[in-house]
Amino acid sequence: MRQLLLLTIVVSLFAGAGYAQKPDDKLPLAKLDAPVSVTFKTADLEWLRYGGTIAATVLVDKKGKITVVDLTGPVAPCSDLSSDHLLALRTAAMEAVKKVQVEPATDADGNPVKSGVLINIKVPQTEPASPPATDQLPVRPKIISAGVLNGKAISLPRPDYPSEAHASHAGGAVSVETHLDETGRVTYAGAISGNPLLRYAAADAACRAKFKPTLLGGQPIKVVGVITYNFVP
Repeated sequence: MRQLLLLTIVVSLFAGAGYAQKPDDKLPLAKLDAPVSVTFKTADLEWLRYGGTIAATVLVDKKGKITVVDLTGPVAPCSDLSSDHLLALRTAAMEAVKKVQVEPATDADGNPVKSGVLINIKVPQTEPASPPATDQLPVRPKIISAGVLNGKAISLPRPDYPSEAHASHAGGAVSVETHLDETGRVTYAGAISGNPLLRYAAADAACRAKFKPTLLGGQPIKVVGVITYNFVP
């Protein structure tokens, strides 16, 4: 199976200037010696489709030995967190992180000390594969554009109003591209316009919307449309 090789990594702090924030202590920032090379399987990337970030929380002892204490992502609204594809993506990242060379931080006298680092691995968005010859095209469920979906929902939960958005009086319309499967279940929701402080709340609400199956010629089909939410400060 074709695989994609990713060589991009960004190192940042957990929180605060110069420290990796943990629930019970603060650790100086360790140094990553070289980029991390991660190989993801194409099938797993196609499942994720829209890419994302895997964040690995790493603790480093005085000898430079690392321990991965937490691994999160990639999570997009409506992702199936129990999917084997998600597990495969995280496992690939975990195995790559275990092999990195990390220099522990040092104290004022230059002695190595326990430290930590957060490694963010960018998972690429998949590119459409070149279509096969016409006579080799597989039979796939039809997908149609359904336009505005608001009036077609049998349940359309109101989005939460984020506290940071409330504090800054952010409001207005947020449009969310929404994908439905053959059963009417929302499989993906991503904001395509609107105030950035409101976009995730809108996408999260769209994930919780419910629809009846859409039929075409008596057959259930996949649907892509837009749900619009209006936030009033």
